[in-house]
Amino acid sequence: MKKARHAKDLIDSARAVMQDWSAVYAKENITPDFRVKAFGEITPPMLQDITTLVLDVDGVLTGYRETDVRFPNTVKQLSQKFKTYIVSNSGEDRYRQLGTIMEFFNIPILTMYQSADGSINIYRALQHGWDVIWTEKGIEKIPIKNKINAYDRKKHYGDVPEELAERYPGVKFKKVKKPNTALADYVKILTGARGGEIVYIGDRLSTEISMAGQTGSRKILVDELKGKREEPLSIRLFGRPVERYYARKYKLNAY
Repeated sequence: MKKARHAKDLIDSARAVMQDWSAVYAKENITPDFRVKAFGEITPPMLQDITTLVLDVDGVLTGYRETDVRFPNTVKQLSQKFKTYIVSNSGEDRYRQLGTIMEFFNIPILTMYQSADGSINIYRALQHGWDVIWTEKGIEKIPIKNKINAYDRKKHYGDVPEELAERYPGVKFKKVKKPNTALADYVKILTGARGGEIVYIGDRLSTEISMAGQTGSRKILVDELKGKREEPLSIRLFGRPVERYYARKYKLNAY
């Protein structure tokens, strides 16, 4: 069963890259403005003229799917000075967990969903146990109830929250993931910031770094923060090697 799931992950990852690989891996899009060994090494000159920070969590602030933030003082200082948001490609259970982890820092977790036919876009922000959802029907604030367990949620709803599925019965949604530039547009709309005033901070060239490059934002690459758990097989056997290939091709320093 696990092997079949891993094989599907690999195929899905390949398709995602193949859809628009020329933009995702264009040299100008994946070349970081700065590279640091750890999040705690980000310095003020790197953030000159910046108003908004968009952070990844796994591999940047924590090890993969861990709950302890490794650089709490840096996170707290930066989040007090800049508008700060988390954008993660994680599934629904990790998304809810991140809401709890980031509550101490008062940082919202952003994500987006789109109906299978592309006619409905839903924008979501999780903070302090509340979901704020923007749809064509308006803005709604609903509490996170965790009515069902993680296994049943994944089985019945995939990466879509049950609260959303219940509001749109019969409509199939997919989660919009980095490097889809619609997420960057969401950040711009939410903050009113221009591309050059936003910096994306992450450990993946093909996700947050590429998304930043495609939308004219600044980008800081952080060396992957390793934890006790390994990343999914699809990332280890496909995602990271492809990134290393393009890094060598473009001679990106020390990647």
